[in-house]
Amino acid sequence: MFNFGKKYTFDDIPLSDVNDLKKRIKIVVIDDDSNSFPMETMQDFGFTLEYWNIIDSKKFKRLENNEFDIIILDIEGVVDKNELGEKDGLDILKSLKNKNKEQIIIAFSGSSYDISKGEFWKITDGFLNKPINSFDTKEMLEEIILTHYSTNILIEQLQKIITTQVDNASDAEKLENLIVKAIKEEKTLDIKKVIRVGIADTSGIMTIFTTLSEIYKKINNE
Repeated sequence: MFNFGKKYTFDDIPLSDVNDLKKRIKIVVIDDDSNSFPMETMQDFGFTLEYWNIIDSKKFKRLENNEFDIIILDIEGVVDKNELGEKDGLDILKSLKNKNKEQIIIAFSGSSYDISKGEFWKITDGFLNKPINSFDTKEMLEEIILTHYSTNILIEQLQKIITTQVDNASDAEKLENLIVKAIKEEKTLDIKKVIRVGIADTSGIMTIFTTLSEIYKKINNE
């Protein structure tokens, strides 16, 4: 059935489902103690996980190639010193963040706080303390996944831009239709049409296009 002339609204964009995201988002747990992280329980919760007890040169290359969306990393005893030299979790963390600042890395340790490793805790995107609680860990990972990989928050940002920058209701509907149509068809939004319906503010226009770019990335899991 054809939809010629159909007017789109944000309701035509399905909200991201956390359970679907958990299947797509790849997580690696890196810790020298195989019993420290409840892998089976987390898999039963629907997460897609892989466990490593040590990082050798081949595994480090996989991390550098952004093979995993989320890295859960211990600070000590996780580096193959024969292959990677005198490195620890902090060195791995800094190297990965320097290469890709968007890489999500969660600190995972039962060691008492070491002031010399303070940078480790500052750079990470979250912290799990041993022994961990399975349900708390589930909630934390789901929150991170929804924050970083869901389109829901980005859609809310687009709605807010329209509400705050377009006074005329008819123009607001036109802009919403243009944006949603672009999202559904994964096409570039026509900047002339955006200006024509009432947004002339440069920052508002840039925010719309930047947000759309992020939505396309999340839809394609890039």
